[in-house]
Amino acid sequence: MATFPMTEPEIEVIELPGETMTVECRDARSFFVLLEDGASCEFAFYDYPERSLTGITKMKVEGRIVVNGKECFEIAACDWEPNEGESPPSHWYLSLEGNQLHWVRFVWRKKDGVGRSEEIDATPLPTILFVGLKTEGHETYVCGDEKRGDFITRTEVTGVAEVRIGEKRFRCLREVWTNFERDGSSLKLAELFISEQGRTVLFRRYNGRGSHNYEQLKGNPELNFNGEVYRLWYDCIPDHAVE
Repeated sequence: MATFPMTEPEIEVIELPGETMTVECRDARSFFVLLEDGASCEFAFYDYPERSLTGITKMKVEGRIVVNGKECFEIAACDWEPNEGESPPSHWYLSLEGNQLHWVRFVWRKKDGVGRSEEIDATPLPTILFVGLKTEGHETYVCGDEKRGDFITRTEVTGVAEVRIGEKRFRCLREVWTNFERDGSSLKLAELFISEQGRTVLFRRYNGRGSHNYEQLKGNPELNFNGEVYRLWYDCIPDHAVE
């Protein structure tokens, strides 16, 4: 198991205006694990404003399986929270096709009660990234006749940045994800920093005015993006960015 500090390392993001690069993302983006047979990783959650360690997730590619006609990586995810121990493993099913990452199925379990298997109807993400790349699509989780989500989604690679996490330095592309309710209410924003080696080294989660805890996040760092103000909720840092 990786050793993560109980308080988040110092993080600095330095924008590099005018610079450009092209990166092939080799991992599962916000899940950090390489999309390779047998690959594994851990990542830590640090909540704001305290920036204290609140959980660790362990990801492992257990193999490949065909789901809905797509050959998928079967990825086990185990969460650990302080004083609570590991949760039962959930599984994500992700497919790579033609330089696109497809989210296909999510099977999640509870410590108590009944879990759920959901088919994911979502616009795929490109794996070849460059400054100025934009996508627009949707995201819905479906279980029988029930739907969860049904969001409008957008991504944009906004530029190059140097990311400093503790003593480590990474030259990265900054990719921004946003999603909205169908009525246009902003829900959440995520910043992902993907290194020139194709690894995601930092994920920052912000919430917008349509989120349930937007007011509770008042006082946290804010990000103005395309005219919407988002408030930082937590950071995720993988083991390969701190070890």
